[in-house]
Amino acid sequence: MLFQHNPMFDEFKSQINKEISTALNIKDKTNKKKVISSLKLILNHLKNIKKNYIENGLILYSGIINNNEIIFYDIIIEIPIKTKFYYCDKIFHTHFLDKYINLKKDLYLVMFLNGDSTYYYEKYLTEMKLIKKISFDRQKKQRKGGQSAQRIGRICMEKIEHFTNDSIDYLNLFINNKDAKYYKSIIIAGNGDIIKGLKSKVDNINVNYIKLIDKNLLYDKCEILINSISGNSDIIKINEYMNLISFNCDILVYGINDIINNIDNIKEILIHKNSKYYELLKSYDNIFIINNDHMDFLNNFNGLIAQLYNPNLYINSD
Repeated sequence: MLFQHNPMFDEFKSQINKEISTALNIKDKTNKKKVISSLKLILNHLKNIKKNYIENGLILYSGIINNNEIIFYDIIIEIPIKTKFYYCDKIFHTHFLDKYINLKKDLYLVMFLNGDSTYYYEKYLTEMKLIKKISFDRQKKQRKGGQSAQRIGRICMEKIEHFTNDSIDYLNLFINNKDAKYYKSIIIAGNGDIIKGLKSKVDNINVNYIKLIDKNLLYDKCEILINSISGNSDIIKINEYMNLISFNCDILVYGINDIINNIDNIKEILIHKNSKYYELLKSYDNIFIINNDHMDFLNNFNGLIAQLYNPNLYINSD
């Protein structure tokens, strides 16, 4: 973790370079790769931004989580800071920032309904904390000779309605409680029928919906949505490719000729909207388009990089 003020800009770049040199001595190869990758993300970011872009302070978070997903956040703050902080740990530290910025601005309330239970989480950066769970008392199957199917169906619908209302009541409790934290946005996840039913009951414009059945995918789906809301998806994707470049990764393909020759083996194309090859490749199924504000990518790579499925099947255009 890095906390930086403008006069310390060059000092931090020098420090990160030293950290990379030190990390080369880590014996565990997997751990060494993760540490160096995280440090290079910070260094590359510092090289690509101008000093006068940071008027007061900058916070950088860089790391790799358990599924090897690259995590990188940069936060510009509004209060002038004349001190520095640097942490290298298994978790992101935020406690020392409380007096400088309102961390709650990036706090999300996540509500997930899977048909049996409703889960309420608070999400900040990489942390997803469970704060409440309520369960659904399902109607038991009726044996032969029991009450009519029509009556059982009515009881089942009443229980579903009661469960939905309870879920909404708890949601409103979090939102409206005068002592509750401020949430940047509310995310509600569940299957299509649940989402359809909730939209008519939730009276809050600051709500985003995710169609989701598997709770194990909740974190990843929330990350995708949050990046889309915050406009960070472009920089995260570019940083992902820059990280691969820093390791001389052989799954990357540069140049239009090599991409065309290997088109059946292309996993993803990263292209700038102003690239001269955009019109040629825009109809490709798996394409990630970078918008106009990332000119370094356009100038340095002609706005075009791609990933291969299998580097062993690479066809050299030469």
